[in-house]
Amino acid sequence: MAGRMTLGRKLLLIVVIGFLLREAGMFAFGTYKFRDFADRYDFGFETGAIARSIALGHGFSSPFRAQTGPTAWIAPVYPYLVAGAFKVFGLYSDSSGIFLLSLNALASALTVWPIFLIARRLFTLRMALISAWTWALAPPAMVWAISWIWDTAFSALLLTFLLFLSIKMAERSSTRRWLLFGALWGLAALMNPTLLSMLPFAGLYPLWTNRKRPRQPLFGAILAGIVFFAIISPWLVRNYRVFGRPVFIRSNFWAEMRYGNSPFAKGTWMGWTTPGVNPAEDRKYQQLGEVRYIELKKQEFLRFVHDYREYFVELCARRVLFFWYGFSGWREDLWTSFKNLSALAFSVIAIIGAGLMVKRRVPGTFLLVMTMAFYPVPYYLTYAYARYKHPMEPVMLLCAVYCLAQVRELRFLAGAGDPANNEALPATNEA
Repeated sequence: MAGRMTLGRKLLLIVVIGFLLREAGMFAFGTYKFRDFADRYDFGFETGAIARSIALGHGFSSPFRAQTGPTAWIAPVYPYLVAGAFKVFGLYSDSSGIFLLSLNALASALTVWPIFLIARRLFTLRMALISAWTWALAPPAMVWAISWIWDTAFSALLLTFLLFLSIKMAERSSTRRWLLFGALWGLAALMNPTLLSMLPFAGLYPLWTNRKRPRQPLFGAILAGIVFFAIISPWLVRNYRVFGRPVFIRSNFWAEMRYGNSPFAKGTWMGWTTPGVNPAEDRKYQQLGEVRYIELKKQEFLRFVHDYREYFVELCARRVLFFWYGFSGWREDLWTSFKNLSALAFSVIAIIGAGLMVKRRVPGTFLLVMTMAFYPVPYYLTYAYARYKHPMEPVMLLCAVYCLAQVRELRFLAGAGDPANNEALPATNEA
């Protein structure tokens, strides 16, 4: 018992230090201070604009600068959280910024917990602690949490914990865990629907692992599905009533496809084509309304693919590179180049680590590999940006730590040592 308490206190210490470092970074760099423009649109962009409408009593509406009526441009959970901050601390105030970025910092620091739990089950205790400390201390793990009013840090926490829960249920399934699984996936869907790309894999993994005794896991999975749909259904009903047609959580898929694809595209976001940047496009959105505007973007995208098939394929290939390269802008200064090359090195090490885990059949590898393979797919089709990779960076960290821990074993394969004494080999599934 004493040992477990000691380990628990260590983990709590790591979380606290990670949180304090993020808070210190927020105040040191003043990231809670947004530009003093009249509309303060850079305070959360679409999320902030919708939150402003909620706080002013106009409901979930108006994702851009003008009042334009109901919207489903963004998933609902985080804008309502921002709206709550606006009601308590003031609209677009520094106090609201401090509160929201502190919540992001807390979510980012808490991600240490599922990272540790996954690594503890898949690897050794030492590797689990290294993984936890790395996430707590590494600046790249902090930056989005303390600089963007967005769901990014919460998405990373939710996805990592849901992957851990899937691994846990593969070891020992229970009705309570399945109910929690369904509830958290419902929350994840309403936070960031892109996370749903991992739901099939996370749900099937414990079913497949327990296929020789399928009755209880199958019953639990059915209950999880019921809970999941019960949580998201009110929002789906709201969307149908507002728009007169089914809209699955977010409405803007085809618009995002268009914003990344045109004869002038380079593989990244074309801000000048969006209502948030281009006044002419904003007027078009206001005139047509959200549903007709998105239908127009859909037709423009499909026309582009029809006329420029080869270029669309080229753009997708570029986006694959940009996504793993950590692209964050076309600036060519030394600092940006260093960040991008560091992100690329991290990606390469993580991919090698995933390959080694597959080769060694480390339990749980399937979920980590599927995350790295399928989570980025929407961004390969739309546009790449460094922030979009963050929700799966805890998974990449686990794979990278595994890769680096195998250096002694790789040396042995070249004739330098004995793997029998290698402490970095994955542990059995303990505790």
